[in-house]
Amino acid sequence: MPLWLVEPLAYPEDGRWQGREIHRLVIVAAPTAALARLTAEHWAGAFPEMNNENVSAGFSDEKLYRVRQAPDALAANTDESRVILAVGRSWTDEIVIGR
Repeated sequence: MPLWLVEPLAYPEDGRWQGREIHRLVIVAAPTAALARLTAEHWAGAFPEMNNENVSAGFSDEKLYRVRQAPDALAANTDESRVILAVGRSWTDEIVIGR
């Protein structure tokens, strides 16, 4: 299954973030870029501490995050759509794998 890189597109100061957690990188295994966005959004919804209760996580917003296919050298050994890796906002944030 293809891997997709979900990366912030808007600057951290952009008001569209509305207090959302900003992830530097989320790697998602999914058949399409659109399903990668939905998978990341669903994954983030499982962690209320990551989100402002009044807004979504923002992965489905094309002005906040871009999605591009990972290099062919990366491959996912999975038949299901899922988050493979998520990296937080700063270099000191914890790296979360496969929550």
